Amino acid sequence: KNDFVVDTWYHIELTRDDTAGAYYLYVDGVLDKTVASASQISSTIGVCDIGSFIAGSVGLNGWVDEFRIASGCLHPGGITFTPPTGAYTG
Repeated sequence: KNDFVVDTWYHIELTRDDTAGAYYLYVDGVLDKTVASASQISSTIGVCDIGSFIAGSVGLNGWVDEFRIASGCLHPGGITFTPPTGAYTG
């Protein structure tokens, strides 16, 4: 997604559906991209970059309010959902 607006709150979610063998990227609860892959994110990864390519050539020009990792697929099958409208309080 390349059309983000300055000073606007976005809910971004990346989830993996093991049953479907795919990653789903949601923007504001709407499926934006699907990538089929047998690879899974490893629990041994020591670094997590948000908002940049691995080479570091593109950076995130903004703020990250919250970042969390869930133990399972929150929205399987690419289903659209209603994201939170405010800060996470859990």
